[in-house]
Amino acid sequence: VDSSGIDQPQVNKAVRSFSDPDLQQDLKALPFSVSEGPDGFPLILACYRGKDISLTPTEVMETVFSNMRKLAEKKLKAAVVDCCIGIPVYFTDLQRRAVIKAATLAGLRPLRLMHETTASALAYGIYKTDLSENKQLNVAFVDIGDASVQVCIAGFKKGQMKILAHSFDLYLGGRDFDEVLFQHFAENFKADYKIDVFKNAYACFTLRAACEKLKEVLRSNPKAPLYVECLFDNKYVRGFIKRDEFEQICNPLLERIKKPLEKALVDAQLTVDDIYALEVVGSHSWVIKILTEFFGKKPRGHKVYEPPLLLNNILKNSTQTPASRPHLCTSPPQKAFTKVFGEFQKVSFFLTRRPFLDLRPPEYFCLCKSYRFSRYNSAKMSVVGFDLGNESCVVAVARQRGIDVVLNDESKRETPALVCFGEKQRFLGTAGAATSMMNPKNTISQIKRLIGRLFSDPELQQDLKALPFSVTEGPDGYPLIHARYLGETKSFTPTQVMGMVFSNMKTIAEKNLNAAVVDCCIGIPIYFTDLQRRAVMDAATIAGLHPLRLMHETTATALAYGIYKTDLPENEQLNVAFVDIGHASMQVCIAGFKKGQLKILAHSFDRCLGGRDFDEVLFQHFAEKFKAEYKIDVFQNARACIRLRAACEKLKKVLSANPEAPLNIECLMDDKDVRGFIKRDEFEQISTPILERVKKPLEKALSEAQLTVADIYAVEIVGSGSRVPAVIKILTEFFGKEPRRTMNASECVSKGCALECAILSPTFKVREFQVQESFSFPIAMTWKGSAQDSQNGNTENQQSTIVFPKGNPIPSVKALTFYRSSTFTVDVVYADVSGLQAPPKISTYTVKIGPFQSTKGERSKVKVKARLNLHGIVSVESAQLIEEEDIDVPVTKEPSKEAAKMDLDKAPADVPTTNESDVNMQDAPGAENGAPETGDNPAQMETDAKVEATKKKVKKSNIPVSELVYGGMLPADLQKAMEKEFEMALQDRIMEETKDKKNAVEAYQGDPIEQRYKEHSERESFVEQLATHVNWYRQAAASADPKYEHIDLSEKQKVLNECSEAENWLREKKQIQESLPKHADPVLLSSDIRKKAEALDRYTQGVQADNVETKAGPTKGSYS
Repeated sequence: VDSSGIDQPQVNKAVRSFSDPDLQQDLKALPFSVSEGPDGFPLILACYRGKDISLTPTEVMETVFSNMRKLAEKKLKAAVVDCCIGIPVYFTDLQRRAVIKAATLAGLRPLRLMHETTASALAYGIYKTDLSENKQLNVAFVDIGDASVQVCIAGFKKGQMKILAHSFDLYLGGRDFDEVLFQHFAENFKADYKIDVFKNAYACFTLRAACEKLKEVLRSNPKAPLYVECLFDNKYVRGFIKRDEFEQICNPLLERIKKPLEKALVDAQLTVDDIYALEVVGSHSWVIKILTEFFGKKPRGHKVYEPPLLLNNILKNSTQTPASRPHLCTSPPQKAFTKVFGEFQKVSFFLTRRPFLDLRPPEYFCLCKSYRFSRYNSAKMSVVGFDLGNESCVVAVARQRGIDVVLNDESKRETPALVCFGEKQRFLGTAGAATSMMNPKNTISQIKRLIGRLFSDPELQQDLKALPFSVTEGPDGYPLIHARYLGETKSFTPTQVMGMVFSNMKTIAEKNLNAAVVDCCIGIPIYFTDLQRRAVMDAATIAGLHPLRLMHETTATALAYGIYKTDLPENEQLNVAFVDIGHASMQVCIAGFKKGQLKILAHSFDRCLGGRDFDEVLFQHFAEKFKAEYKIDVFQNARACIRLRAACEKLKKVLSANPEAPLNIECLMDDKDVRGFIKRDEFEQISTPILERVKKPLEKALSEAQLTVADIYAVEIVGSGSRVPAVIKILTEFFGKEPRRTMNASECVSKGCALECAILSPTFKVREFQVQESFSFPIAMTWKGSAQDSQNGNTENQQSTIVFPKGNPIPSVKALTFYRSSTFTVDVVYADVSGLQAPPKISTYTVKIGPFQSTKGERSKVKVKARLNLHGIVSVESAQLIEEEDIDVPVTKEPSKEAAKMDLDKAPADVPTTNESDVNMQDAPGAENGAPETGDNPAQMETDAKVEATKKKVKKSNIPVSELVYGGMLPADLQKAMEKEFEMALQDRIMEETKDKKNAVEAYQGDPIEQRYKEHSERESFVEQLATHVNWYRQAAASADPKYEHIDLSEKQKVLNECSEAENWLREKKQIQESLPKHADPVLLSSDIRKKAEALDRYTQGVQADNVETKAGPTKGSYS
């Protein structure tokens, strides 16, 4: 057996005697071999380097600690020795010594072995700033792990925590629920398909894994299917189970959860009313219904990410940053406040090392007299960051303690970015992923590659070859997606489908925040065109969101990196390169950091270089190999392609940490099992064309930033596709330094977006940190010259100017001055389309004036304001007609020497004579602040002294501007899409509620009534059998028969005590049961009576002599 198959969580329990009955029960479900050692303790047998070896559990645990130590050292870039280790509360002295020994062998020095529930309680209490100094706050912590349940009740006061009680069930955990499902389907498949999975170890392993996934699906769905290909004897098996049925067959397990809870309350000498809150943690903490019923309050902890909660909180000085509970300054005359201080004016005091800050008392914020302060309820405002990836999406929210990534219905941090259309409803996110394998043609994924692109785009056509769903060209030249929905073939635009993905992300955030989510910040790639950015905004609007900003993903990463840095220099700029290799693209950003600010120096990208390209290389390699060896062509079968691609993706991940890896797929196609094998060197060799493309974006980013490799302080690599060792090697060789992984590769974008949303939102007061973003593409404006230019003989009448050059700050405003006497149009275009797969023309704006003739024969002056907004979208914001009128003002005129120097023959600058002077452009702030424009000179003055002087009076009037965006959604179409999304969401909700109601009715009408009748009919026979057992053992213990003389009197007395205890228990339960009406749920169950009798049998038979045969009395099979 390969040692990699050893299940480490079970090793924890294996530090016990080999003859331990509970250990023997555990070993039955483990795939590796365990034997008894010379000392009576277990030895684990494995094959290592071609040799059979035997290891103690402590030695295996030492290997695990060594790996954990390496991970910590790699992260900290320093040696790791001192540590604190979390252990279960039920660990014996021997097990604790074994843990310390294993840690010592791994080179660690444990400062403390800390109970896991105590660590969770410490993490809960250390951030509480509102604890009372005198009154104790009692909190119950329930940790439901894979194999055990632990309960802890802790009392909190200001600055202290006291553990009041511990309890546990050593053999009740998530795996027991998996086993119930496994036994259920094993029996069903034996009856339906005539296969016995217990005869095949691999079939058992496969079915157990499928049951574990099925249990996860049942967490968020009222029912779920089970489908396993080639489980046994080349048979495809299907199963189905409802959540109510699952809970019914798990009822014995659910009842056992109450016992540790009751014991903890008794040991703590408390009642349920004394418990302030209930926190649930653990990787299998989703069974919360029975906890809610027991404590009378809903658990809180099932909404946080449980496994890191335990690990992070073992350390007292955890560096999670608490957020503020902010105050907003308000005034009765709101308009006056806005006028004096500006809209959303932020005033705050800052502390070091914390981006989110607690505000001071109101007196520190007195801006002026009669202004009052009010506490704002942060639960009513959303501060959310969305990272919409090509394969998955992540949602982050700002809380009091910092930025948290939100968990979905399956308690996962990443949610699949897909939509699966069914016959009655849609399935979004994790629900869609569960059904995608059975419904591939109606499962829409990789929507990020489709949005805002022409159907004829070569890159889009290449992407469509690998997608299983149908896409055709629409009437406007853009793609249309087709799927079966509600029994009909429906067509959707990519923007509509992305709106559905946003709706799912919005729902996840709202469930976590318990509040409506509207304001948000969305991460987008730097290469998104103007049309793609508009499409993302439209999709968010369809989902009912209001994006405060579309933020480049690399900029969000840089923000999440820099805002926590407190040691940034004030003068010298620190240059950091960020390399983001995602699922489908590669992005590079070089950012300069100073204290309190971030400046983007350069962007570069490769739209078609990501993790999926490495998967595709493996897919093509094995497709050709299987075609030669097994005579199968996977390209002829859509399901086979999906399965092989999924297997290749897993293989790539294995090769990231191993020099070689196998690939095995059962019944891939034509009932054939396929096997493959590849080494990492071979994988890198066939991936050479892709790896060679990695350097180009790096070189381009350095060139545009005008930096050298020596100017780069650090390299941060993120993204789901960044774990390929060959990519790391290329980056190391290029920059001359090893890339760092100080940030979470999959979550940094969403966290950066949440930080930006907090900066823009008035809900949070955030440390002053300035983000200077740059634009990725040069934007120009083109127009036709005036009619006068044509009359002057200028045939090339088309003019243009670059308004926003590449690298222009975001946001930005520019003002252009035109001289026209009639309506004219301005086109917004890309100045350079060499790096774009998009049409050059973005939009057209028509400025509607005239026609009219000026009294002086001059053209009118029109000022057009163009804006590059926070989203990176260019538009003409406004247009103004500037009219000047000469008026005579009486003044006292004195001779001046300066007047004599003026050129009398010079033509007024307001009248342009060439095309070059047709339009003047300048930054808008200068014009708005009254700065003179280029070419605007005062009117001519005569040198003769006069009584009156001529001045100009400027009159400004707004001009209507119409917008035409090429490929964009019209307002009417957007409204229809919003209504359609509402209808589909309503249909989904109706179906889910209908399922829940039907299940509730079925459960009420069937199972409880039948169960009560069955218990009433069988209870008396079980009571009589238990009474027979008690009487027989009591007579035997009191008998003077010679065959019992060898039993000690003390042992006989113990038997009599056990009989009395069983008799008293039965009498009390019968009295309670007889007092209840027949329609009430029974408290005396036949199963409980049977267990009591079996326990009495085991105890009494243990005290009998081995060579004595009991000829009378009950037998073991009485209750089978």
